[in-house]
Parts: sequence; C-alpha cells; structure tokens
Amino acid sequence: MKKLVPNLMVEDVNKTLKFYKEILGFETVMTVPQEGEFNWAMMKNGHVEIMFQKKESLCQEIPDFKDKKICGTFTLYIDVPDINKLYMDIKNKVTVVKCYI
Repeated sequence: MKKLVPNLMVEDVNKTLKFYKEILGFETVMTVPQEGEFNWAMMKNGHVEIMFQKKESLCQEIPDFKDKKICGTFTLYIDVPDINKLYMDIKNKVTVVKCYI
C-alpha cells in the first residue's frame, strides 16, 4: 500500500470544502462537477488527503448506504508540526471537542 485517503459522506460538499479551506488550510485538488454544487471533492494539506462525497451521490454507488445516517463512527488522527499554533488559530472559529495540548 502507498496511502490511505478517506472518502467521507457529507450533506453539503461545498460547505465542507469551505470549512476545511478557511479553518484548516486545506486546498481543493479536484471536484465533480468542476463548478457549482459539488457531488464529490478531494482536498489536500501537506501529505494529508481527504475526499468528501454528497450522500445522494455516494448512495448511488453504494445503495446499502441509502438508509444510513451521516455520522462519524471513527476518528482521524492528523500529525501537525505545531498543535499549539493550530489550536490558537482555530479555537475561536470552531467548537473544539477534545484537545491534546
């Protein structure tokens, strides 16, 4: 294996991209479609890549997800060079659920 890139089911890809860009400094790598309301997107920050897919779009590919709620049933650990700086940058912009400072 070379890498693992999670594909997260979301209600609104555009809103999700905005959060990851403005709050966490990610950049958009690719979207489907290329403009407008996105069904899918890939973002990157350093070596970290994450994909986001609208629920309706993902359910077309995996019909068993149709009746599933969008929820986090896993955790992602992201290694950052300065956690204190990241915390200071985002603490007034988001609700921090758990912090390991």
